Amino acid sequence: MINLQCVGERISERRRARGLTQKDLAEKMRVCPQAVSKWERGRAFPDPLYLDELAGILRCSIDELLVGVRPEKE
Repeated sequence: MINLQCVGERISERRRARGLTQKDLAEKMRVCPQAVSKWERGRAFPDPLYLDELAGILRCSIDELLVGVRPEKE
């Protein structure tokens, strides 16, 4: 089961690592900054249709966002 609080922490961590503010991420995702804040606090989940875009912006995989698993390099 996916833990919203943990997903939010990973989104926040990746966003900060990329040097983005919540407003920056919101603009790239075409959502309001309050939506990003809710994601990061575990109060809401990003629309599943946009997880690929979110992962791309944050330069990680969807698996890493949702469950914290980084893909192994071959």
